[in-house]
Amino acid sequence: MGVTDQNEPFSLYFWLEEFQDSDDWPAVMRTARELLHLLPDNPEGLRFLAEAYFRIGKTVEAYSTALRLIEVNPLSIDGFWILSDLAAQANDPERCADFIEKAARLIPDSDTIWVEVAKANFALQRAGRCLIAADQGLRVNPHNIRLWIFKVISLISLKRQQGAKIAASRLISLGVDTEVLRDTAKELGISSASLSKILQVAQGAEVEMTLPTKSSSKRADAALNLGLLALSDVTSQAQPLTPRQFALQLEAARSKADHDEDEAAATDDQEPSFAEGEDSTESDPQTAEVVYYAYSGYRVQGPYTLAGLRELIADGTLDSKSAFVRREEDSSWSRCEEFLELADLIAE
Repeated sequence: MGVTDQNEPFSLYFWLEEFQDSDDWPAVMRTARELLHLLPDNPEGLRFLAEAYFRIGKTVEAYSTALRLIEVNPLSIDGFWILSDLAAQANDPERCADFIEKAARLIPDSDTIWVEVAKANFALQRAGRCLIAADQGLRVNPHNIRLWIFKVISLISLKRQQGAKIAASRLISLGVDTEVLRDTAKELGISSASLSKILQVAQGAEVEMTLPTKSSSKRADAALNLGLLALSDVTSQAQPLTPRQFALQLEAARSKADHDEDEAAATDDQEPSFAEGEDSTESDPQTAEVVYYAYSGYRVQGPYTLAGLRELIADGTLDSKSAFVRREEDSSWSRCEEFLELADLIAE
């Protein structure tokens, strides 16, 4: 009982904290495994093991362990943070934002984390979710400048002019000078043009910001925004990726990042050339640099390489009858059976 008793002076819990404090993550990994051998599904063991895997670069193992952690302990902030970081590594900003939001809801007294939630949703042009995040954080700290900026922009995007004017007035009433506002907006990834609109609204002007989609009437705009918010709620409840899906997604994201770096380096080293047949990635759909996305279960999945996408269809993870797929450069989705690169696989 001694090594698994948290009250004992030299228990496994003691050594986990010791190794963590000294940044000895391989030792944390070994100790957490020992604890989980003695106490399967122990939340502390899973938490330490997930972070250790993450720190030493075992990303797929970290993903599997973090999933198990939030299954055993749905209130694990660390589990959602790790999943959020892993989603970012796999170039999956929607899941990254959703995991950050789930972590934020477990911290009742922090406005800082809601800034991260608002920022993530703003980057995804999810104005409704950005507004909700800003409101949540302002309940904790009504003087948070960043959250007021996000609130005003969200209200303008949602065409709620009266609410935007009130929020902009509250922002200005905090006594922040224009220079500080400009620096803060830049830090949040908000353009000078958008900040200018906030200041115009504060003075009573009515302005507009581009929405992800346009419609022809106020009633249609309201219906669209409510529909997008409802769809966003559905997708946030979608089943998480399996470890295999995550591994393939991570592989494609890394491959694409390496390709982009090589391409940028080549561009720096030589003059642009427009020789015929130079760009092989456009002419050869089998090239490893082309990435693919799938839409299944109310969720966009990917990026995947072609080999990874075919593997997920072959083993039934993606249903070829209901899933849609597209290349990164495509503007529309296609059914699997209509997709050239999958034709031979579907025929089987």
